[in-house]
Amino acid sequence: MKYFDRLLVLPSKENFARVIMRELKSSGDNRKATFDSNAFQLNFHDQYNLVGQVNLGNLYEEFLAKPLKSRRAFLRNTVRSLLAYHKAPPDDFDAASHDLLLSLRSRSYFSLTEMQSWIDGHHDFAWPHSPIANYLGVGIVYDLPEAMIMLQQEQLDAWDISYYEAVEAAQANLSELEADFASIDNHVYVSATEDQYDASRLLIPDLVRELAVRGDTVAMVPNRDCLIITGTEEFEGIELMSTFARDALKRPRPLSGMAFSLQGDEWSPWLPPIEHPAAEIFAALRIESDERDYADQRPVLQRWCQVQDDPAFVVDFGVGQGRRPRQLNTHCIWPIDPPVCLLPKTERVFFDAKDSHQLRRSVDLPSAPWERVQMALGDRMQEEDVFPIRYRVHDFPSPAEIADLCGHQP
Repeated sequence: MKYFDRLLVLPSKENFARVIMRELKSSGDNRKATFDSNAFQLNFHDQYNLVGQVNLGNLYEEFLAKPLKSRRAFLRNTVRSLLAYHKAPPDDFDAASHDLLLSLRSRSYFSLTEMQSWIDGHHDFAWPHSPIANYLGVGIVYDLPEAMIMLQQEQLDAWDISYYEAVEAAQANLSELEADFASIDNHVYVSATEDQYDASRLLIPDLVRELAVRGDTVAMVPNRDCLIITGTEEFEGIELMSTFARDALKRPRPLSGMAFSLQGDEWSPWLPPIEHPAAEIFAALRIESDERDYADQRPVLQRWCQVQDDPAFVVDFGVGQGRRPRQLNTHCIWPIDPPVCLLPKTERVFFDAKDSHQLRRSVDLPSAPWERVQMALGDRMQEEDVFPIRYRVHDFPSPAEIADLCGHQP
């Protein structure tokens, strides 16, 4: 790689993209690659048609996380995986079924990818997946030695099978893969397989139940390569879990800062009892995860509205410091102008009845708990078909309504 030395000296995003594009071309990729620096992605065209896109964010973070001696091999493997687009799965489902696996992602990942594809003109794009514990989503991949190809609905249609038939085959294959866990003081288990499917093993309840813990099983999947297990009655394990999760969320390909408990074969969101020393840490990890998802969603949703001539204003998800050092709280500011807004779901709603374009501190505005606002306004808040959740509002409350919501006289 003749440009690799330059990348080592100055590992900028632009240099990273240039090296990837040059290596793809030298490897025989006939597509025309262009670099979108604002989106930090490569766009591939065949003549005048957009035929593919690759977001470079996760790849760049993984590159920076590698030791210098390992970066050349990482780039080589990255280019090999990006060339796998032409390796379509077999035409026959029976021939492909043995190489299907489940892939766990954040639910917002699926929502944003579908939205971005629609913006880019791929209106028939459909990515079959199902939600897990509200915050996660599971898709199906065709697993190659050099790449994971996420299956789209058109592939399932070509095989004439349902999503659930494909899930059944993929889950059986995932169950047969070797899984390694490291036990820490017999209080917490951390996956150590490092095959890019560690987090996905959350989807194999029988495997998780083999790990001996006190109380109900609790799990976290802070990134794609990390699954942490402990029990609801593992006092020290819960605290260790929060420490490991916070560190793992800083690594490439973050997934979720949520914790989940296993009831039967179903996972559901979980927080430790409020009296537990780590309770505020878990709550903060959850809020930080929401903040990251909403931050990723906002520019895509704004563009989505522009393309559809939708006048809605996409409101920020706000995070503030609570009364205690580790306590966080969430809020959004509903402005009177623009008249149509998409609100994130937060703990409190602040009402800005003046000029929304002026910078105003939320503490200067009247506010009310989300539940009270939603109960009072009812159908005036319509949930959108996006994730993370947004509510469409277009009828700003009157001064009397705001006074009633906030518990004081106008």
